[in-house]
Amino acid sequence: MEPLRLSQAIEENTIELFAWILLFPVTLIDLILSPIAFIDKMSTEMLKANESRFDTRMPPVLFLLFGTVPLSIAIAKTSPGSETMPSLTDAALMLALCIATFPFVWALSTLVARGHRFGRASFREAFGAQCYLFCPGWVSVLLISTASNEELLSSNTASLAAFVILLANVIWLLVTEWKLLMRGSSTIKAVLSFAAAVTLSILAGPMLIALAEATGQKWLS
Repeated sequence: MEPLRLSQAIEENTIELFAWILLFPVTLIDLILSPIAFIDKMSTEMLKANESRFDTRMPPVLFLLFGTVPLSIAIAKTSPGSETMPSLTDAALMLALCIATFPFVWALSTLVARGHRFGRASFREAFGAQCYLFCPGWVSVLLISTASNEELLSSNTASLAAFVILLANVIWLLVTEWKLLMRGSSTIKAVLSFAAAVTLSILAGPMLIALAEATGQKWLS
């Protein structure tokens, strides 16, 4: 029975992996084109039974990690300081925690703006929405970082294109975040929560880099 179980496990994992490869761009395009409608649709998706949940789109946390962690590890392995990089499992966990910091901050801001209790269900929904929203920006940053490492941004035109892509991502994200905060909350609460989230996001980057340097994780900084 063991060889049969092993072959079944390999088959299921292979199908699941290629399903992720297929669903990632589909989910990404749907999200970018209509973010608010997409978030509403995925909130409804979370209420379904486990067997039928996320059949045509990737779940939020998996979507964020699938789009960022492998590429982050590839960049880290080819960058200075890679000698301090731990095992792939530990590196993936550390990257997941770092990447999820920004969705965590904005999820808390969303809950505060809407006056929701800090329960598991409400946090899961808010955090899931933020994982979706932050993935396009992270992917853009990582792809541009890869291009920079390969010296593909040496021309002024390429550098300008990279800047425009990043700027478009920031504008898209901030506009979408503002629209989400304004749903079910007053303007004052939305403004305060938005300002707090932006401030904490700006502070989070240097804090994560300082933590990486303090713990000898030069590959993260």
